[in-house]
Amino acid sequence: LSFQIYNKTYYPMLNDFSRLKTGMCNTILLKKFFTKNLPEPYTSCKNLDESPTDLYTKIRQMDLIYTQKTCYEFCKQDYIVEKCKCFTPFITNKWFDIKKCLNSSEMLCSFNIYINVSFTIRSYCFDKCPLECDYFAYEQSLSLGDFPSYAYADHLMENKY
Repeated sequence: LSFQIYNKTYYPMLNDFSRLKTGMCNTILLKKFFTKNLPEPYTSCKNLDESPTDLYTKIRQMDLIYTQKTCYEFCKQDYIVEKCKCFTPFITNKWFDIKKCLNSSEMLCSFNIYINVSFTIRSYCFDKCPLECDYFAYEQSLSLGDFPSYAYADHLMENKY
Protein backbone atom coordinates (compact mmCIF):
# COMPACT_ATOMS: atom_id res chain seq x y z
CA LEU A 1 0.00 0.00 0.00
CA SER A 2 1.41 3.40 -0.98
CA PHE A 3 0.35 6.81 0.22
CA GLN A 4 1.31 10.42 -0.24
CA ILE A 5 0.82 13.33 2.14
CA TYR A 6 1.08 16.86 0.84
CA ASN A 7 -0.52 20.25 1.28
CA LYS A 8 -3.36 20.62 -1.23
CA THR A 9 -1.83 23.84 -2.54
CA TYR A 10 1.41 22.02 -3.43
CA TYR A 11 1.90 20.02 -6.60
CA PRO A 12 2.13 16.31 -5.70
CA MET A 13 5.29 14.70 -7.05
CA LEU A 14 4.82 11.28 -8.61
CA ASN A 15 7.85 9.82 -6.86
CA ASP A 16 7.23 11.27 -3.36
CA PHE A 17 5.27 8.53 -1.67
CA SER A 18 5.64 6.14 1.24
CA ARG A 19 4.75 2.50 1.51
CA LEU A 20 2.89 0.68 4.24
CA LYS A 21 3.30 -3.01 4.89
CA THR A 22 0.08 -5.00 4.64
CA GLY A 23 -0.87 -7.35 7.47
CA MET A 24 0.98 -5.19 9.98
CA CYS A 25 -0.03 -2.43 12.38
CA ASN A 26 1.42 0.73 10.78
CA THR A 27 1.95 3.94 12.73
CA ILE A 28 2.68 7.18 10.90
CA LEU A 29 4.01 10.23 12.70
CA LEU A 30 4.18 13.55 10.88
CA LYS A 31 5.78 16.85 11.78
CA LYS A 32 5.11 19.87 9.63
CA PHE A 33 7.84 22.49 9.47
CA PHE A 34 7.66 25.99 8.07
CA THR A 35 10.85 27.76 7.04
CA LYS A 36 11.10 31.44 6.15
CA ASN A 37 14.43 32.67 4.80
CA LEU A 38 15.51 36.21 4.08
CA PRO A 39 15.90 36.89 0.34
CA GLU A 40 19.12 37.85 -1.42
CA PRO A 41 21.73 38.98 -0.42
CA TYR A 42 21.28 37.09 2.87
CA THR A 43 20.46 33.71 1.29
CA SER A 44 20.23 32.28 -2.22
CA CYS A 45 16.43 32.42 -2.28
CA LYS A 46 14.48 35.00 -4.26
CA ASN A 47 11.36 36.96 -3.39
CA LEU A 48 9.35 35.89 -6.41
CA ASP A 49 6.41 38.14 -5.63
CA GLU A 50 8.66 41.12 -6.40
CA SER A 51 10.31 39.69 -9.52
CA PRO A 52 8.30 36.68 -10.75
CA THR A 53 9.56 34.27 -13.39
CA ASP A 54 7.22 32.95 -16.11
CA LEU A 55 7.03 29.55 -14.45
CA TYR A 56 6.34 31.12 -11.05
CA THR A 57 3.42 33.03 -12.60
CA LYS A 58 2.05 29.89 -14.28
CA ILE A 59 2.31 27.84 -11.08
CA ARG A 60 0.54 30.55 -9.08
CA GLN A 61 -2.20 30.78 -11.75
CA MET A 62 -2.87 27.08 -11.06
CA ASP A 63 -3.54 28.02 -7.39
CA LEU A 64 -0.43 26.13 -6.32
CA ILE A 65 2.27 27.34 -3.99
CA TYR A 66 5.56 27.81 -5.80
CA THR A 67 8.42 25.48 -4.89
CA GLN A 68 11.65 25.03 -6.76
CA LYS A 69 10.89 21.31 -7.00
CA THR A 70 7.50 21.99 -8.65
CA CYS A 71 9.09 24.53 -10.94
CA TYR A 72 11.68 21.99 -12.10
CA GLU A 73 8.90 19.50 -12.93
CA PHE A 74 7.08 22.05 -15.08
CA CYS A 75 10.32 23.33 -16.55
CA LYS A 76 11.11 19.76 -17.64
CA GLN A 77 7.71 19.77 -19.31
CA ASP A 78 8.61 23.01 -21.12
CA TYR A 79 11.85 21.40 -22.26
CA ILE A 80 10.00 18.29 -23.48
CA VAL A 81 7.52 20.43 -25.41
CA GLU A 82 10.40 22.33 -26.99
CA LYS A 83 12.32 19.18 -27.97
CA CYS A 84 9.53 16.66 -28.68
CA LYS A 85 6.71 19.00 -29.84
CA CYS A 86 4.29 17.32 -27.43
CA PHE A 87 3.75 17.15 -23.67
CA THR A 88 4.39 14.10 -21.54
CA PRO A 89 1.52 12.42 -19.71
CA PHE A 90 3.86 12.00 -16.69
CA ILE A 91 3.14 15.59 -15.65
CA THR A 92 -0.25 17.25 -15.44
CA ASN A 93 -0.84 19.50 -18.42
CA LYS A 94 -2.32 22.75 -17.23
CA TRP A 95 -1.17 25.31 -19.72
CA PHE A 96 0.08 23.72 -22.93
CA ASP A 97 -1.93 24.17 -26.11
CA ILE A 98 -0.23 21.18 -27.65
CA LYS A 99 -0.95 17.49 -28.04
CA LYS A 100 0.08 14.68 -25.70
CA CYS A 101 3.03 12.53 -26.67
CA LEU A 102 1.16 9.46 -27.91
CA ASN A 103 3.02 7.63 -30.66
CA SER A 104 6.10 5.55 -29.87
CA SER A 105 8.70 8.08 -31.09
CA GLU A 106 7.06 10.93 -29.13
CA MET A 107 6.74 8.78 -26.01
CA LEU A 108 10.36 7.68 -26.29
CA CYS A 109 11.49 11.28 -26.74
CA SER A 110 9.53 12.52 -23.71
CA PHE A 111 10.36 9.50 -21.56
CA ASN A 112 14.09 9.81 -22.20
CA ILE A 113 14.07 13.49 -21.28
CA TYR A 114 11.84 12.99 -18.23
CA ILE A 115 13.81 10.07 -16.80
CA ASN A 116 17.30 11.30 -17.64
CA VAL A 117 17.37 14.49 -15.61
CA SER A 118 20.53 15.67 -17.23
CA PHE A 119 22.87 18.57 -16.84
CA THR A 120 21.21 20.12 -19.90
CA ILE A 121 17.80 20.27 -18.23
CA ARG A 122 19.27 21.50 -14.97
CA SER A 123 21.07 24.33 -16.73
CA TYR A 124 17.96 25.03 -18.85
CA CYS A 125 15.83 25.34 -15.70
CA PHE A 126 18.29 26.88 -13.26
CA ASP A 127 17.47 30.55 -13.90
CA LYS A 128 13.79 29.83 -14.46
CA CYS A 129 13.36 28.12 -11.09
CA PRO A 130 14.98 30.05 -8.25
CA LEU A 131 14.85 28.76 -4.69
CA GLU A 132 11.76 29.87 -2.77
CA CYS A 133 12.22 31.73 0.52
CA ASP A 134 9.22 30.26 2.35
CA TYR A 135 8.41 26.60 2.37
CA PHE A 136 6.71 23.79 4.25
CA ALA A 137 8.26 20.40 4.79
CA TYR A 138 7.00 17.23 6.40
CA GLU A 139 9.16 14.94 8.48
CA GLN A 140 7.71 11.47 8.51
CA SER A 141 8.35 8.54 10.79
CA LEU A 142 6.88 5.10 10.10
CA SER A 143 6.84 2.17 12.49
CA LEU A 144 5.18 -1.19 12.26
CA GLY A 145 4.41 -4.16 14.38
CA ASP A 146 2.59 -7.48 14.19
CA PHE A 147 -1.18 -7.24 14.23
CA PRO A 148 -2.68 -8.40 16.35
CA SER A 149 0.15 -8.46 18.87
CA TYR A 150 0.57 -11.67 20.85
CA ALA A 151 -0.88 -10.02 23.97
CA TYR A 152 -3.89 -8.64 22.08
CA ALA A 153 -4.45 -11.97 20.31
CA ASP A 154 -4.49 -13.71 23.73
CA HIS A 155 -6.96 -11.10 25.00
CA LEU A 156 -9.23 -11.71 21.99
CA MET A 157 -9.09 -15.46 22.45
CA GLU A 158 -9.81 -15.28 26.19
CA ASN A 159 -12.82 -13.01 25.69
CA LYS A 160 -14.13 -14.97 22.68
CA TYR A 161 -14.34 -11.96 20.33
